[in-house]
Amino acid sequence: MILKKLLLLLAIAFFVNFYAVGQIKNDVKNWVDEVSEELSSVPEFAALINYKFIDDIEKIGAIYYWMANNINFDTKAYFSKNKKTTYNFRYRSREEMDMKIQKIDNEIVDRVFKKKIGLSREYALLFKKLCNNSGIQCEVVEGFIEKPLKLSSKKALKGKTKHVWNAVCINNDWYAIDVSLAAGKIEKDKKKFISAYCESYYLYQLNSLLSAYYPRKKSWTAKLKPEIPVSMILGNQDIVSN
Repeated sequence: MILKKLLLLLAIAFFVNFYAVGQIKNDVKNWVDEVSEELSSVPEFAALINYKFIDDIEKIGAIYYWMANNINFDTKAYFSKNKKTTYNFRYRSREEMDMKIQKIDNEIVDRVFKKKIGLSREYALLFKKLCNNSGIQCEVVEGFIEKPLKLSSKKALKGKTKHVWNAVCINNDWYAIDVSLAAGKIEKDKKKFISAYCESYYLYQLNSLLSAYYPRKKSWTAKLKPEIPVSMILGNQDIVSN
């Protein structure tokens, strides 16, 4: 009996801590709402964030809240037969290749910020750029995101990258963030994106209470712990993928 009570208290403490980390303060949201119409570029937004906030969690919250409420999912590209854009270029060294890839990514970021529309990878690139410009360590994570029943075998994980999200580092701990799913969902029968802000994809370590996340690189699986058994993972609504 005592052991059961102890386990219950530990579970409550864990989830209280989990939700405390994964909540954006109202004053951060109010500030974002005030400046949203004035924003014209990524550097400008990052500069305003650095001027207003010192705490990394508040900075990340401002970026997450703005993107999830202002960037729409590109259903036209998503449902297109040729939805994967390819870039062809020549290079003589790894350094030159990295520079050209970075240039392409910067062009994508500027386009998404200006047009307010993109696929999951484009969301992730913009989120990373805003974080990096705000002094926050952030990476793009490629992998798979599906309901657990669809990933019952290793064979189901093979193939193209299905989804792209982000990981941010706070006090040496890595947290996952999925701002494209936070923005809303797709009605596949109507080929329409429905804006619906969701804070459940903000700063979580679990893999995952809402969807099953499987990073392509195994190193991310170790970083984004603790994990929970697949049997405890709840199925998500229609998945918005790349």
